[in-house]
Amino acid sequence: MIDRALFLSRLEFSVLLMAGGVEQIPCFPLPERDEVKEREMIEAVYDLVQKKLLETREEKICLVPEIAELVRQMKDSRDYVQVEPGEEGEPQRMIYLESQAVVLENTTDTCPQFRLFVKERSRLWNWMEEALDLPAPGSQSKEEATEQVRLSELASGEQERLTECVYPGVKLGIRSWMRKLGDRFGETPRAGIRLVCGGAKQAIQDLVVLPGAMNLWFLWCVPEIESLSGGEKAVWVVPDSSETRKKIETWFQLQ
Repeated sequence: MIDRALFLSRLEFSVLLMAGGVEQIPCFPLPERDEVKEREMIEAVYDLVQKKLLETREEKICLVPEIAELVRQMKDSRDYVQVEPGEEGEPQRMIYLESQAVVLENTTDTCPQFRLFVKERSRLWNWMEEALDLPAPGSQSKEEATEQVRLSELASGEQERLTECVYPGVKLGIRSWMRKLGDRFGETPRAGIRLVCGGAKQAIQDLVVLPGAMNLWFLWCVPEIESLSGGEKAVWVVPDSSETRKKIETWFQLQ
């Protein structure tokens, strides 16, 4: 398996996918034939051969074995994670979960446009905490955090306002919920994370990380689970704690 990060243009990444027999992956539409000039395609293929990511065999071009395995895992993944940053200019990420986690990162202001690398499933959430610059949760338990919120008028007011902010629904996307929470709360979310499991029979879990008076709030919704009143989607709003972090960590380890 590849043990380094690859920096690629959108066209180069598309060429790698097409050479691996991939026609479509979540949140990354491949360009249509009429969108790419022949000269640009030839140059992209040549550059990938020079980078030793493609090789020529009997008058055809193939992926080198380590890239072929990486593309296979992306193609076969039934679960994936979409990570939206709160601040503009921060990278977007798509994480394809198979035996390992294949991370596609939109580097936005840097060039080339995409970074592709692999992380171990068991360490994925720890890496995401670092990538999203989340402070360490410390040893505070869920019960201790809940009690602190109860004793703080400011924190309990924040929790109430967040609980009243109705989940906008799956079709509008995780960023719609982030924007709604930010407008309601007056703080920019640190990140929005959508976990999609099960391939065609998709089960979706949305998570938003939001700064608050007592460090961080974690809000999540499983759209299939409805609250008992009004048919609205149940939303959990909990303060940061070691137990909450551990619960989230388990989401990315299931296979």
